[in-house]
Amino acid sequence: MKQLINRVVLTGLCVMSCAAMAEPGSYERETIKTGARGTTAVSVNQEVTADGWTRDRVVTKPNGKVAERHTEVSRDPVTGAVTRAVDGTLFNGKTYSKDSTRTPTDSGFIKQTTKVTSNGKTREKLKVVARGQGLRTVDVTRVNGHGQVSHRVTRIQRNK
Repeated sequence: MKQLINRVVLTGLCVMSCAAMAEPGSYERETIKTGARGTTAVSVNQEVTADGWTRDRVVTKPNGKVAERHTEVSRDPVTGAVTRAVDGTLFNGKTYSKDSTRTPTDSGFIKQTTKVTSNGKTREKLKVVARGQGLRTVDVTRVNGHGQVSHRVTRIQRNK
């Protein structure tokens, strides 16, 4: 029993010292899920960068198939623009990506997103959000994988 307590205390100290050495916001996480169909492993590693962070996620299914996703996020301290880039591989080996930029404006923000699906189709989205005295307007334009354009405007007026 004494050995077990010593091991727990030493393990806790090791974890705390490793956490103290890591950058705030950086972490590694390993999750093992076991069920009737077998064991799935999920591994996540996040690292803080000078202007944001990167994260890698790997999922391994019981049959040995692997899916991966790499995400990079950065923020421009001058403009406040946030850029996010995601690249991944599905369990079937197909790849996908999604890139977006969110830029603040005086009354809201503009977000531009481009996706390339696992079937090779490119989708685009432009979202403009404007806020005023009790009013919020959301204007969204989309271009689907076939080049078809759709547009939606939503206005929300708060009653006083």
